[in-house]
Amino acid sequence: MLLVSAYAVAGLEFAAYCLIRNRRQRVGSLLTDWYCLGILLYCAGCLTIMATDASAYRSVLGDASSLCLVGALSGVLIAHLIGWEPRATSNLGEGYLVCDGAITRAATLAIVLTSSLVSAAFIVFAMHSGYSARASLAMSAAGASGLSEFRKQVATGGVGPLGPGIIKQFRDVLLPVGIAAIYLRRPGRVSYWLAIPTVVGITAMLFSGQRIPILVFLLMGIAVYWKSTTDSRSRILIAAAIAAIGVALIIAVTVALGRVAREQSAGRTIMSVLGAIGNRMIVEVPRENMEALPALRFVHTRGGQQLISDLEILLPGHQKSLASSLHAELFGSAAGNSVLGLPADVYANWGLIGAVVAPCVYALLVALFDRRLASTGNSLIEATKLLVAISLPFMYSPYLFLLYGGLFALGLAMLPWPSPHVAPTPSVFAEANP
Repeated sequence: MLLVSAYAVAGLEFAAYCLIRNRRQRVGSLLTDWYCLGILLYCAGCLTIMATDASAYRSVLGDASSLCLVGALSGVLIAHLIGWEPRATSNLGEGYLVCDGAITRAATLAIVLTSSLVSAAFIVFAMHSGYSARASLAMSAAGASGLSEFRKQVATGGVGPLGPGIIKQFRDVLLPVGIAAIYLRRPGRVSYWLAIPTVVGITAMLFSGQRIPILVFLLMGIAVYWKSTTDSRSRILIAAAIAAIGVALIIAVTVALGRVAREQSAGRTIMSVLGAIGNRMIVEVPRENMEALPALRFVHTRGGQQLISDLEILLPGHQKSLASSLHAELFGSAAGNSVLGLPADVYANWGLIGAVVAPCVYALLVALFDRRLASTGNSLIEATKLLVAISLPFMYSPYLFLLYGGLFALGLAMLPWPSPHVAPTPSVFAEANP
């Protein structure tokens, strides 16, 4: 009964939100839209589990996720009613470019170079740790996965002197943001030297064994090119080329992780990989959370105690967090993470009431963050917003947001950047002045 009532309220809230957005005629998407999409994907996973699983905890997680969706939509509605949503949207996407000042250009270059060095260092440490692509493929053929084991070492801080969270911030966040910012500032003008940090970054992501950062990086590439040109034909061609590269890379990582059988045909492999990615994005996290709920009774989670302790993963060395403890409970080893989604997280900390209030407060904070990004508007911030928007459907809890890009994104947004000015790209200028 609670589940049905919550989804009915969520439907009414969504209808009201659509009316408000339509009346204000706001162009473009907001970060809160992507945040709600992430909650909706989690709810879809919970409904799938409830239809196929007989666990006694399925109804608990179903109720928590539906209330979480109600809270998130309530926060979005409140943000619009009190005027916390961004007041203006960027001209980028209509063939305009940002003309940054010298400080922003220097900061962008420093970010790309530093992140490239950290990513290269990660590759070196990986090689010195005994990992190799050839050994991983050989183990995968034998039914094991060297990359999977190495990925667990990375997740618990067993590779290199930096904490796994710090490495992620440079490799998966700052490097894509810096590369995207340079291209947004110079659309149509190819900077061939950017191929070096791009290759280094993607190689480091491949070594990490994590597919979502690769997917986000490639989606950013498509979005950046789409925003910086008005040529429909080139948009489609470039998007298709990047998508093909992305599918090939993700298939390679999935096979190296041992998630699909290597003996099957190419067509079956592609379908298996797409199914595995879809399962990971929608069903796997809610299923792990449902199985972890009994174990949470023996963990001190009340009042948000573990939220601060989990952020210790940013520190160097081997780290033990709630996510690694749950992984040990579910899979018998602390070498890995089983992360709680937002509904399970807030339910474990604050019960069903928290499942409504916490997502509402978080939605308000996301709206304020979006407003801050819109008020700055240089290419670095534009690229940051792109990355956060693409990541939010996968990283929709505060912990995941901070770990997977939000920490440095918040830092970039809070800096006192000089105001840039916006100018049309050469193609748009030529169309306007024949």
